[in-house]
Amino acid sequence: FNVDAIAVAFDVSHNTFRVEKYSEYKSNRKAMPDPMRVQMDLIKQGLEVFKIPVYTKEGYEADDVIGTISKKACDLGHNVLILTGDQDSFQLIDEQGCVKVILPSKGELTTYDWDKVYEKLEVYPNQIVDYKSLCGDSSDNIPGIRGVGSKSAVRLLKEYGTLAGVLENYEQSEKTSIKRSIQQGQDMAKLSYFLATIIRNLDIEFDFNKACIEVPDVN
Repeated sequence: FNVDAIAVAFDVSHNTFRVEKYSEYKSNRKAMPDPMRVQMDLIKQGLEVFKIPVYTKEGYEADDVIGTISKKACDLGHNVLILTGDQDSFQLIDEQGCVKVILPSKGELTTYDWDKVYEKLEVYPNQIVDYKSLCGDSSDNIPGIRGVGSKSAVRLLKEYGTLAGVLENYEQSEKTSIKRSIQQGQDMAKLSYFLATIIRNLDIEFDFNKACIEVPDVN
C-alpha cells in the first residue's frame, strides 16, 4: 500500500452515548487483560516516537472517530484505508472506492471494497446497519430481532433493500414465523439500527499535515 499519512483512533471508555441508550451494549466484553494494558502503553509510546497523531472523543467510540475522519478525508479528495479488527467499519466503504477496509484474519490482511463485502456477507456496505438491525451482532451485544438469523436478514434485504423496507412490507412474507418475529421485534430493530450506526460528523479538528508520515530521529 502507498500510504502518505496515518492516524490512530482509540476508545476512551465504555461509557458512550450507545450505553446510555442501551445499557447492555457491549456488556458481554471482558475487561482488558493486564498484559495487554502494558502492550497498549508501549504502542502509545511508539506512536509518539513516530509522531503519529492519536484521536479520541469522550462519549463516543473509536469507530465514530474513524467514521468522521474518513468522511473528512474523502471530502478533501483523499483515499482512505481503515485497518481494523472488526467488521463494523464495513458500513463506511463507499461504492466509488474512496474508503476501503483492511481486516486481519489468520495472519493475513484482506482488503474489502464494495463488492468484496457483498462477496463475504451477501449485503452491500450501505446495508450493513440494516443487516445488524435484523439479525443483531453478538460481538457488540446488539439484539436485532429475535428469531431472525443472518440468512433471513440477507433474504429480507435482497427483497426489500433496507430495514425501513422490511418493516413496511414484512406482512407480505410467506413465512408466518418471520412475520411474527418482525411484528414483535420492530422496536428492537430500530434500537439496533441506532446502536449499529457509526457517527460521521463529530466535532473533530483533523490536521492532515500532522498525519503525514515522518521518519523518527532515533539518534
